[in-house]
Amino acid sequence: WCPNNAPDASKRGFNGVCTYSKVGLVQSADCRPLGSDELDDQGRCIITDHGSFVLFNVYVPAGGGNPLSYKMKFLNALRRAMERKRGEGKHVILTGDLNIAHKRDDVHWKYRAVDVDAVLEEVRGAVTTANVPKWKLEVADKWPLIDAALATKEAVPVTTKNTKTGATFDKHRVRVAVGDSKRLVFLGKAESSEEEALYYYDFSGCTYFDEDEQEERVARKANCICLETLMELMSKIAGIEWNDETRKEIATTAADVKHASPTIQWLDRIVNDDGMVDSFRYFNPNAKDRFTCWHQYTNKRFENEGCRIDYMLVDRSLIEHIEKGTDEAGSTNSSFLRCANFEGDPMSEEAAFHATTASGSFKGSSFEGGGIAAASQIALDTQFGQAHTG
Repeated sequence: WCPNNAPDASKRGFNGVCTYSKVGLVQSADCRPLGSDELDDQGRCIITDHGSFVLFNVYVPAGGGNPLSYKMKFLNALRRAMERKRGEGKHVILTGDLNIAHKRDDVHWKYRAVDVDAVLEEVRGAVTTANVPKWKLEVADKWPLIDAALATKEAVPVTTKNTKTGATFDKHRVRVAVGDSKRLVFLGKAESSEEEALYYYDFSGCTYFDEDEQEERVARKANCICLETLMELMSKIAGIEWNDETRKEIATTAADVKHASPTIQWLDRIVNDDGMVDSFRYFNPNAKDRFTCWHQYTNKRFENEGCRIDYMLVDRSLIEHIEKGTDEAGSTNSSFLRCANFEGDPMSEEAAFHATTASGSFKGSSFEGGGIAAASQIALDTQFGQAHTG
């Protein structure tokens, strides 16, 4: 096990990793494998040596509480540590919370990003618009209006009220002025601070300093906007409502994981250059909405609006040793995924919803307080059973 021993006493115990193993299967363990006191003191990585292979168990820093430069420093050190072990003749397994959503299907459609600048360039460069999707033409036509409105954005104080308890809260919400009439429009939700409210509508690009390469690199491409937010802008500012058919078209053909993300590019290199395999996707390449992280504060697990940021990656040389677990009937059907009480297509969004919510048996936290509602044993049992990669 590996705790946080950082000099900052307030952070101790905040994160750490632990690997459980049967007695006799571990030859050695190392809780300081990254070669940096700054990184190793955080207790975010432990290696266990199992003879022919080593297992890296990690908890990668999140983007919110740490600067991107720190997260990339950790990831680059992790990659070098894995390379060193391969140099010693070891196969490598990487598991844990990578805090990276890698591909389109690893992100709920609302959070997939649309590259608006790419849409505008496509429309401008089209010889004919006959083959350009209608939604792209609408974005290109209305973007000047939206862009001008966003230039007027401000965070204004608002008071929200808990209808259950009657408690009131002082918060901030973004407001913009639309068109020549200066029509006032509120965007997004009420947030705790002025800065947080404005953050969600800041679509400017930004860079970070890569300490390993000693250069500025792109951290975020300008005007890459989450689909849910783009739909809100088109509706409230431009007056255009997209139906479910259009939304699905955008979500499956244009919206993707965040463009120019350094962390996604890092994971691309781990897979494409270093030859590691995402074991879940190896067995379930078409599975939809199989997420591992949700915004619990807003009960998003119970709507299955989340992302997949936890992985079991293995060197390709270990592929022949990966075995798919069996279901309760002993079947190793290649399509088997845990789906609670759902009996339809296990790769579908509906199946994932049933798995995440135990077919609706898991209940969210009450806004009156009290924490997450206790689950029945039957509901809990839907999450366990025969070991398998799902």
